[in-house]
Amino acid sequence: MDHMNYETNIPNYRMILGILYGVGININRILGKGIFNLDIIFKLVSPGIALVLFAFCAIISLLGGLIYNELGIRSLPHGIGEQKYITDAYPKERNLGHVFSYVIIFIILPGAMVADSYNCSQYILFVFRGYFNNDYDYIAVIISVLILLVITLYHVFSKRLPDIINLALAVIKVISLIIISMIGLVRLAGTDSDNWNNIFNTSSNFDAYGFGAYGNGLIQILYAYEGWNSVNYLIEEITIPESNNLVYPSHILKYSSLISIAISFLLYFFTNAAFITVLGNGLTRNEDIPIALRFGKELLDGTGEKLMSIIVAISSFGSVSIMSLKKKILDKMDKVPDNENANDKNKPFSISKYIILFYFLIIILIIIASLFPPEYGNVEYLIPYIISCVATILSFIFWYYLNPNQNERSDNENEEPNVQVNEVKGEVNISFNNEIK
Repeated sequence: MDHMNYETNIPNYRMILGILYGVGININRILGKGIFNLDIIFKLVSPGIALVLFAFCAIISLLGGLIYNELGIRSLPHGIGEQKYITDAYPKERNLGHVFSYVIIFIILPGAMVADSYNCSQYILFVFRGYFNNDYDYIAVIISVLILLVITLYHVFSKRLPDIINLALAVIKVISLIIISMIGLVRLAGTDSDNWNNIFNTSSNFDAYGFGAYGNGLIQILYAYEGWNSVNYLIEEITIPESNNLVYPSHILKYSSLISIAISFLLYFFTNAAFITVLGNGLTRNEDIPIALRFGKELLDGTGEKLMSIIVAISSFGSVSIMSLKKKILDKMDKVPDNENANDKNKPFSISKYIILFYFLIIILIIIASLFPPEYGNVEYLIPYIISCVATILSFIFWYYLNPNQNERSDNENEEPNVQVNEVKGEVNISFNNEIK
């Protein structure tokens, strides 16, 4: 392969379009149902603390974005996400990155896609029914299956159509949240400003349950930011003007995740601020109707409920669409490609090691905090952790039994032969590992 370089003669407009494409991909994944499914967060912490946690989680996501940018650029021209990064980090263990792939292909992505598609179907049905069916809803299941079928079909039979749909959905989401934010700012200038009084009041104490409430609140909000690394998986789907020039995909990776996180934080913050402004004390009220729909009802009665329901359905649909595209990329990768740009692997990191250490410590602290119960008698929060742990253990078992010969061969390849050169009666005998050849 030709030598990779970082010199560019790519026009600025094309570079900007590439970055906007990456931002659109990330935004369409980030802005899913999480921004509208805030009831559980406000049950755990007060509205004011929730805003602080949204800002804190944005910082954590930015740190993660910096690290993923570095890893993504080093793995160019390929873009397979963590599968490639883990394999490059542990080259002696063949296909170790498949451990992550097994989990994300068989557990994480299918689970998230089913949940979001079912969520999308529920909000679609709400437009016609005017209520949520809390029992097992067969119609919602059928619609969610049809949603997955439609998304799968346009990803399988077209390469351009998914891009158009995904970017269009991202634009719709951003415009909708900007309008919601502006409504909040307008209402804040009036008498609704009183709804911001005592927004930091909370019933949680700083004990084991309070610690668990904050930890689980952080997990919920971090999940709402999930998706800022989507372009790391899809970088190969972007047309690169010069196959041996890495500046184009490098700039897309470098800027798209950071810009998308910044945009998401602003939209999250001001959307939540609008909910606080309009709903006030009703924000934390335990009701069957989600906060987003109560917001719409407060503004436009039943019409507002239906409009917000459509926006939530669109958000969930777009998120499933990006996850389907990521899964398509991972499914077709039965072998992690070698890094043609191997010289970059030995370059020092462009980000400080203290940033990496700080990010690692924060994540460990959040995991520890999230293991504490948010309230007495609540054990449901442990279910995702149990599923993840079991899936990871099974993945290591599959990897070990599917790659035993490769691992042994890798060890043998890394052994240095014991070479001895002996001169006997004018002949040269070369001995490898004490064996005369």
